[in-house]
Amino acid sequence: MKKILLSVFGILALAFATLTPAFAQSKGTVYYLVPTLLDEFQTGSVSALEMFLK
Repeated sequence: MKKILLSVFGILALAFATLTPAFAQSKGTVYYLVPTLLDEFQTGSVSALEMFLK
């Protein structure tokens, strides 16, 4: 019984995962907003870690 239940949940999860991108395509354009200071943040983070590890 437990295997059947897990199989049903697995099939439902797989169906949901394959159908979700199709629903997203009908929504239109997606804009990703990336902070302009991303590179500076990464550089500062690396510098802070290097100072901490010395």
